[in-house]
Amino acid sequence: MGHSRWSKVVAAFVVVVGATLIGTTAGGAAERVADERLVPNEGEEHCVAHASGVDENGELIVSEPVCGSDLLVSALVNSSAMAFGPTYTIGRHYTGLNYTGSSITITGSVPCGGGVWKPSGSWNNNIESSRHYCGGSPTRFYNSSSCSGSSTAIYSSTSTLGWMNNLTSCVRYG
Repeated sequence: MGHSRWSKVVAAFVVVVGATLIGTTAGGAAERVADERLVPNEGEEHCVAHASGVDENGELIVSEPVCGSDLLVSALVNSSAMAFGPTYTIGRHYTGLNYTGSSITITGSVPCGGGVWKPSGSWNNNIESSRHYCGGSPTRFYNSSSCSGSSTAIYSSTSTLGWMNNLTSCVRYG
């Protein structure tokens, strides 16, 4: 998958959302509600990144994250199948306890096949809770960028990574 394909999905989505908002602004209350839903809480950022495959090192080939409001991210996750075919949510990670704060959703063309995501930028060492979408296969969080050494595994969503809070430099799905 190329970045241009992802860009086309984002551009199409922006047009759809824009048209939807224009259609709902006739009543002032609808405009205020729509505006509030499109703007993240101050300091929060909600992102989605799509994994198009796995490279020779077992790392997910992940697009640049597209960020905006939680509403935008939810819509992108739901509409990405139009551009990529079947798409699965692999994981969603949060900077705060109890699924709060900023979030990043990792989607992929294949469900939880053992791929590795290495959080970068503001996501490195900044995850405190996570939603698990890998069925019976664990999602493992490592404090080493090589996915070795100390780790914790989750088999369901967890409102805290406990001792691994803000220490994750590598995530292995499935």
